[in-house]
Amino acid sequence: RDYYLIQLVNQSPAAISVAADSKWTTLKQLMDYAKANPGIVTVGHSGAGGGWHPAIASIAVKNDLKFNYVPFDVAAPTRTALIGQHIDCATTGIDEMLQMCQAGKVRILAVNNTTRHALFPDVPTMEEAGFPNPNPILDWRGLAAPKGVSQDNMKILVKGFKQCFDDPEFRALADKLGLPLVYEDPQGFQKFLQGMEETLVPALTSVNLYKPM
Repeated sequence: RDYYLIQLVNQSPAAISVAADSKWTTLKQLMDYAKANPGIVTVGHSGAGGGWHPAIASIAVKNDLKFNYVPFDVAAPTRTALIGQHIDCATTGIDEMLQMCQAGKVRILAVNNTTRHALFPDVPTMEEAGFPNPNPILDWRGLAAPKGVSQDNMKILVKGFKQCFDDPEFRALADKLGLPLVYEDPQGFQKFLQGMEETLVPALTSVNLYKPM
């Protein structure tokens, strides 16, 4: 609300992962166990209130589950704790699991999105795994300018950054890094943020990070 929006650049979904030798081979097995054992399943994430924490909390709210959340500073120690079996599962950006998945160290049970990820064609979506989630909480990247920038200059910025977004070299690099590009103009970006806010409120409330007014 304090900025003029320029464009949405990227949307990255969360992955729900377990160690390769975990007793759970499907998301349903994990969810059924969590349902039968409230508060027992430990879920690592990269910081309270960061994107992946409310992403998994939202799923817990939708399915009446209680997880034991374990925060780490960033994704790297979360992954290390997972393969070391210090936590039961992890919620991270799916792209953050690419190398460990390729090395056979982790098993991704589902991607928290409505479509499969191009780099992980065998990983099911939440709905395909049996737990529909039509409004997933996503990590995202976008561009904005401080309020006060003239409308003429805003038009130049919107046009110029759209040209950057369409540049083949930029798109190729994003594909290589596993970052799904999603373009929205200022109006579409605003609509996306409003939808995210609506989904975040119950998720953050459930983990005591937000108190509705």
